[in-house]
Amino acid sequence: MRQGVTLGLHWGTLFCTSAALWLILFAGVSFAQGTSRTAQSSNIHTDRLREVAASAILQNGPWRKGEVELVPTGAIPSLSIPPGKVEMIPGPASFRPGYAAVSVHVKVDGKEVRTVPVSFQVMIYQWVLVTRGTVPPDTRMEDVPLERARRTVTGRVEQYPSQQRDLAGMVSRSYIPGGRILTYDLVQSPFDVRRGTLVALVARAGAVEVSLTGKAMRDGRRGDRIPVYNMEARKEVEGIVTGPGTVEIKVR
Repeated sequence: MRQGVTLGLHWGTLFCTSAALWLILFAGVSFAQGTSRTAQSSNIHTDRLREVAASAILQNGPWRKGEVELVPTGAIPSLSIPPGKVEMIPGPASFRPGYAAVSVHVKVDGKEVRTVPVSFQVMIYQWVLVTRGTVPPDTRMEDVPLERARRTVTGRVEQYPSQQRDLAGMVSRSYIPGGRILTYDLVQSPFDVRRGTLVALVARAGAVEVSLTGKAMRDGRRGDRIPVYNMEARKEVEGIVTGPGTVEIKVR
């Protein structure tokens, strides 16, 4: 009798243990699957957020040409939102050199539940001109050896000349090192008047015009106001550069 009771207890214990194991395994599988589904849903929302933000940035970015690549910066936290119809509406995009950002408004059944900021590093692939060697100041850019290359740039693409003919009539502002990507702020129009050279000094008084000879006391470009030494009156006057070798003064 004791043997039967003992055997029954053993079988009962074994049955309970087996049932507990199956329950733990089943619960574990269900828990793991539920976590996976939640994570998968969250990942889909995160990817969708980036897609919506990237689309808004590409449509409204200050780029007229060149190929743009957006590289996500920072992590987007997992979204916990109630069930329902989800809408993701981008707000106004903001831009600064090399970066762009936009806030995405998340709505569920028409009600806003989250606002998520999304940012990107902006990589612009553009054909540019690169100096092969050092360029001294005031050098005609048409005569400078340049290499045309496809590089990533961070500013507006309009800042970068892509053909040497884009630099026609330009000279270098200062020393430009070799291997430098050229931008328009590194070049300028040549001087129309050079310091120490003789210029035509045109004096105007109403409809009367008199042309004299003067000496430029400073370099100048069209529109610059510079001092000029009046060779005939032997005094310094001030005039406006109106063209190559020409300075105009007004006589009251």
